[in-house]
Amino acid sequence: MAGPQPQTSEEKLYRVVAQDLAARLRDLEKLHPRVNALEQAVTEIRYDFREARSEQQEAHRETHAALNAFRRRMDHDNRDTVNALNDTANATTKAITSLTEKVENLARKVAFAAGAIWMVLGIGGLIVMFRTEVLRLVALAIGG
Repeated sequence: MAGPQPQTSEEKLYRVVAQDLAARLRDLEKLHPRVNALEQAVTEIRYDFREARSEQQEAHRETHAALNAFRRRMDHDNRDTVNALNDTANATTKAITSLTEKVENLARKVAFAAGAIWMVLGIGGLIVMFRTEVLRLVALAIGG
């Protein structure tokens, strides 16, 4: 038996490259479970994002629906308030118009009564001033 034969530089290079490839393959074999775990984590994160996005969209739809309902209710309440204010304004206008007419009628009656009182006072004053002449006229008118 002969001893080990000396290796040429090509054989040494071949051996180093083979050992390097073997070491890299071992590293890749160790890396595969980590890659799978990472892929699984990424898949779970994507699922969580989709789930969160779906929940956010649903919450947005609910908020939008609630906002629209609130807006419709406010519009309805505002319309009711405006209608009530218009009804109050119309009733107030009618009441003021009616009161004005009544005050004008009363003012006419008071003016007529005041005129009648002044006329009676004027006639009475004339009678008092000319009582003797008036009494003679009344006596002549009666026939005596």
